[in-house]
Parts: sequence; C-alpha cells; structure tokens
Amino acid sequence: MRIAVAIELAGFGYFIPDIWLKNASQKRQKKIQLSLPDALDLMVTCAEAGLSLEALLKRVASEMVRSGPELADELGLTCIEMEFLPDRRQALVNLADRTDLPGIRALVNALQQSSKFGTPLSQAMRVLASEFRDERIVKAEEKDKVERRAREVDVLRTRLRFDRRGLHAAFAHCSPTESAPAASLRSSL
Repeated sequence: MRIAVAIELAGFGYFIPDIWLKNASQKRQKKIQLSLPDALDLMVTCAEAGLSLEALLKRVASEMVRSGPELADELGLTCIEMEFLPDRRQALVNLADRTDLPGIRALVNALQQSSKFGTPLSQAMRVLASEFRDERIVKAEEKDKVERRAREVDVLRTRLRFDRRGLHAAFAHCSPTESAPAASLRSSL
C-alpha cells in the first residue's frame, strides 16, 4: 500500500513541474501577444522620428515596462544581444525563437527584410501594425459573435423553462384521461 502511494507521489512530482512550466509559458505568450499591437504603434512612431533599430527597441522596451513588462523584457534582452552579438540578425532570430509567437516572427521578418532591402523601417512597421490591428478587430468581432450566440441560447433556455412551467400548470388540474382544452372547458361551465 505504501509503495503504491510512493509511486503515485513520485509520478505526481515528476509531471507537475512540466505542467506548471507549460502553463506559465502559455500565460507569458498570451501577455506578450496582447501587448504587441501597442508596441508596434510605438515602433511606428519611433521609426518615423528617425530612430535606428537599436534605439527604437530600447525606447519601446522602456515605454512598455508598465503596460507590457513581458514584451519589454524580451525587447530589452534583444537590445543587449544586438550590442554583443556580431550579427544583429541573430539577436532578432533569438527573439523569435524565445517567444515562439507568429506575431513576433512576422515582426522579426519585417525588420530583417527592411534591413536587407533598405526599405524604410517606418513603412514596414506601419504595414505590420495595420495588419495586427485588423487581426485584433476580427478577433474582437468573433468573440462578440460567440457571446451574442451564448446570450441567445440563454434566452431560449429561459423561454423553454417558462413554457414548460406554463404547460405543467395547464395540465396540473386535468385528469390523466382528459386533455387541457377539455379541462378548461369543463371548469368554465
């Protein structure tokens, strides 16, 4: 008996850290994803002001500390990597690998293409911010649609509940062989 309990506890102790770590990373990814559109808007503003990529990332990281500390940490780490790594593209790839989010990957690709082809950074950021804004609107509309359907289902359930009560009350005073209309006719005579 004690051996079985010890084995169960060992199995529990073996799997719980992985589950906890996976849950924590998913929460962090969700927070980063939620703060990304705001960070992109700041990046557009900084790029239009003429800041370089390194200065842009530092500025956005410092501005996002309160509203998106997780993303600010990642951008700050990327700035540090850009200073120490010989190739700054590797720092951007590391950012995409660490976060493992499609939005960050799109950002990294846009930054790399802007650097490689010489297109203005502000233009690349503006296009990306517009796409993320559109995606956010679509998700909000989908969420609203789901909530609206849930409210409609609740209304229908409530109506059915009241209809059943009304039918139950109509048939309550009938004998088993008599129908409700016949019983109401009999009671009116």
